[in-house]
Amino acid sequence: YYITNNLSIAGDGSVCGRSAPNRLRPDSPDYGQCSPLSRQVLNTPSRSDGISYEDERDIKIIGCELIQSSGLLLQLPQVAMATAQILFHRFYLVKSLVIHNYEHQAMAAIFLAAKIEEHPRRIRDVINCFHHIKQNQREKKRLHLWTSRALCM
Repeated sequence: YYITNNLSIAGDGSVCGRSAPNRLRPDSPDYGQCSPLSRQVLNTPSRSDGISYEDERDIKIIGCELIQSSGLLLQLPQVAMATAQILFHRFYLVKSLVIHNYEHQAMAAIFLAAKIEEHPRRIRDVINCFHHIKQNQREKKRLHLWTSRALCM
C-alpha cells in the first residue's frame, strides 16, 4: 500500500493517508488510526536499526530499479519483475536493511520470481546479469568523474 499510493485502510474501513503522504509517518497525529499492517510497514526492523524512513524508502526504490533492469536483461515478463519487487518488499517487512544487503536480496527475489511465474533462469545467468549491471554502474561513475575533472581544468 504505502509505496504506490501512500494509502492504508484503517480498522473502521476508512482510508488514512490519502491527502498527505506524511500522515502515515509514526510521528503524525493520525498514525493511531491506521491498521496494524500500516504500522508494520512503518515500524520495520530497518527503522529499529536506525535507518530513517526516507533512506529506507530510497534503498527499496534502488532495489526495485535493480530488479527491473535485471528482469529486462534476463528477458523476463513484467509479471515476473513485479512479483520479484513484491517479494523484495515483503522480505524487508521482517528483516533489516542493515543486516541483509539489498543487492543480494534483489538477486534472490528475481531468481525466485522467475521460478514462481514459470520462466526459470539459471542462477548463473542471474548472477552474471547482476555483475554486468554493477560493472556498467562503475563505468558510468568513472566516466562522470573523468568528465567533471576535465571540466575543472
